Parts: sequence; C-alpha cells; structure tokens
Amino acid sequence: MTDKRLQDKVAVVTGAGSGIGKATAIRFAQHGAKVYMLDRTPEESYETKREIESIAGTATVIECDVSNPGLVEESIRKVADDARKIDIIFANAGINDTWAPIETLEIEDWDQTLDTNLRSTFATVKYAIPHMKENGCARASAIWYPRKCGLSWIDRHSNWG
Repeated sequence: MTDKRLQDKVAVVTGAGSGIGKATAIRFAQHGAKVYMLDRTPEESYETKREIESIAGTATVIECDVSNPGLVEESIRKVADDARKIDIIFANAGINDTWAPIETLEIEDWDQTLDTNLRSTFATVKYAIPHMKENGCARASAIWYPRKCGLSWIDRHSNWG
C-alpha cells in the first residue's frame, strides 16, 4: 500500500500527458494529492486522468499552451480558484519538435523551443508561488524539470515566506 504523504495536497503538473510528467502525476495521485494537469494536448492528459481515477485518485485537466505566459497565469489562477490552494508545482512540459543541423534550424523553431522548454518553466513557477504564499503555505514544493534542456532543480523544503 502506498503511503498518503501527499493527502490533501494540490499538485500542478505541466506536460502530464506523457513521459515523466505522466508518471509524476500518477505518483502524486498514488500518494493522495489532487492533481491538476496543464497540457497543450489535453487528449493525452485525459488518458492520464483516467489512469489516476482508476486508482481512486482525483485529477483535473486544463488545456494550456505553456509557451504562452498569459495562458499559464490564467490556468494557475483556475487551479487556485478551484482548489483554494497550490502545494506542489512540477514544471515539466517540454518539446523537441525540430531536429536539424543548427545552420538549417529556423529562428522561429528555436524560439518556440525556448518558449516551451525554458520560459514556460519560469512562468509556471512565477504564477504559482503567489497562490502558495497567499494561503500561508510556508513549506511548498517547486520542481523544475525542463527535461529537454538537461537542467533540473528540486527544492523540497522551500520557505517562500
């Protein structure tokens, strides 16, 4: 039996439709968290939601192109309004759409990769932290995992106050 160390916690996961994001969303739910999934491909996250519900977990899918900071802000606000708090952020969404030699890679493709893999990670955490602080969440978890860029940062016991 999985312990419920995340019971009554609210977790936001970007990119939960596949890979590491999907596995993380399921694991959070197994440990008792209510999971909100922000994804530009909601049909994939709905499959993750079904898997979470099959283990008696709770999950919500919000369609959100995380490369658009305005949509990220709006989506995070929806989570905070619905759940009344945010305890965990797993900023994981990433793309790897264009494989090309650097001299043939279009600037627009490069910009889209940076917007999705880097800027969205920053925006997700930026817009979530005020909601974490607002509800007196002195100890929260922000996990940055821009997987396509080879960078990860984990802070399990941050004091946002």
